[in-house]
Amino acid sequence: LLTGLAYENFLIAGQAGQMASIVAGVAAFLVLDREPSPRNDRIVCALMIVALCSSGLGIPVLVGVAVELLLTPAGRERLWVIFVPFLLYVLWYVFYGTNRAEVHDYAISALWAWVALCHAAGAIIGERQSEPGQQMLIVILIVLAYRTFRITAAGRARMAAIATLLVSFYGLTAVSRHDVAPPSSS
Repeated sequence: LLTGLAYENFLIAGQAGQMASIVAGVAAFLVLDREPSPRNDRIVCALMIVALCSSGLGIPVLVGVAVELLLTPAGRERLWVIFVPFLLYVLWYVFYGTNRAEVHDYAISALWAWVALCHAAGAIIGERQSEPGQQMLIVILIVLAYRTFRITAAGRARMAAIATLLVSFYGLTAVSRHDVAPPSSS
């Protein structure tokens, strides 16, 4: 729903890694809904490893799950399920990762991310221009802010996790793509 104009990426066989990261992330959130147990912790840890090994979308998924764990008392005792995949990712990044972003790129990236979010929100209502998307995004944010005060603490933790996941996804995408593609691209 929130991929905006990138829906066709999920129809391309070469993008199966992205879908694997998303599926592993959704599964991890489903397992977090279960009663905490060592078995469920191992499952979440394994799902986070799958998400990170499948594509770069695993990074926002890991961040989202980490936020949910940090915001719940029982979750703070289970943070190892995030540290193990994170350390494996850092180990991989040290040997194989690259970063071409420079400090001056971050302001441009923030604007790129906002416009990309506007396009994604516009895609929900079938609009491909930025302005209707921006209006839709503002409506969505207002509704979510109102809804946040009317749900349980566990629901607020989940909303914060999903919001952090989306912000980190668009932020990381902006840093890596702001100079190679317009925000309206898939």
